[in-house]
Amino acid sequence: MAHLSKRSLVFVLAISLVWVAGCGGGAGGPNGSDPDVATDLIVTQTLPTNTQEVLRNLSDPGLGNIIRVFFSERLLASTVIDPANTFNFLTSDVNILNSAFERMRGVATLTNDGSVLSFTPSGDLSNGQYTITVSRDVMNFQGGRLNRGLSDHRSSFTVGPDIYAPVIRSTFPVPNQTDVPKNSQIIIAFNESLQPGTVTTSTVSIIDGSANPPVPVNGTLAVVRDDFEVIFTPDPASPMPANATIVVTITGGNGGVSDRAANPFEGDVATPGTYQYQFQTVTEPPPPNNPLSVELANALIAYADSTHIGTLREAPVLTTPFDLTNWGTGNPIPNSRSRIGSPGEIVFDQRFGALDGHTYMYVIDRESRSVTIVG
Repeated sequence: MAHLSKRSLVFVLAISLVWVAGCGGGAGGPNGSDPDVATDLIVTQTLPTNTQEVLRNLSDPGLGNIIRVFFSERLLASTVIDPANTFNFLTSDVNILNSAFERMRGVATLTNDGSVLSFTPSGDLSNGQYTITVSRDVMNFQGGRLNRGLSDHRSSFTVGPDIYAPVIRSTFPVPNQTDVPKNSQIIIAFNESLQPGTVTTSTVSIIDGSANPPVPVNGTLAVVRDDFEVIFTPDPASPMPANATIVVTITGGNGGVSDRAANPFEGDVATPGTYQYQFQTVTEPPPPNNPLSVELANALIAYADSTHIGTLREAPVLTTPFDLTNWGTGNPIPNSRSRIGSPGEIVFDQRFGALDGHTYMYVIDRESRSVTIVG
């Protein structure tokens, strides 16, 4: 795949989870504002609000040059504030990024008895798009995780008019990942809210590229989490096939995926307006309708046929697999009158030894596609 421009596409291929233990500093001990353990920790509001267009340096009424994230409960301070990080005093679980997806310098504090995260940027906020991501690992004072630990919170705003195309921040599975379960969801996360109506099976396609010709994978598309994420859920009754190359294509440009301000997705540098990647589903044995074979190296097979009834004959030693595709309901051994058994079933062969009356038996194993002579 061609290299991507920094603005066109940014991938998060690995996520480092940082667990910071300890009590919240500066917020004091338990009091009347401590969280209710029966209440979920969520973000109730951000200022600027999601998709808001603001004036330079956040000088709009009510902002006061500060970015704020309001939570439903008092936070465990150590999960959001890192006093040792003098760059912006935030932990790795809170990211406030500029248009180049670089962390912003500033000062972060907890206010309102620990339920509001306030961030004062250093220097001017020039025209551009800014994103706020709060990790699912942020905790309240009782150790409850944000959104029950199921999802991050994202928000974005622009200084000046929103003229910025949406950018893919991460995908799951990641490009070229292998052994992906057949019923795994496919998640494409953007840096801002999309216009949901632009996400359709025409603009987001999931194809089984191993089929000839390629065929669509059955499932449903949804736009979730304030329209930041596109999720494809395979049909449980007809999931992605095993041993397959799944090709994901996101189409932007005119009539394609766009943000709420109608800025179209720009795609890959090499293929403007389109981004495509692929991954491999889980490896499974081939289905049992493949040709059966018998591998009885160094085994003598004796049988009686219609010409030599009652006469014991020896077949050549089998040293290579013997194709059993056309056995039908007959005996797997040529010229015999017995039948194929079920997996693991011992079948008595009608062959016998004219001198000693020996009867032969064999076992069919359809999983390993083999036949074993047992006596």
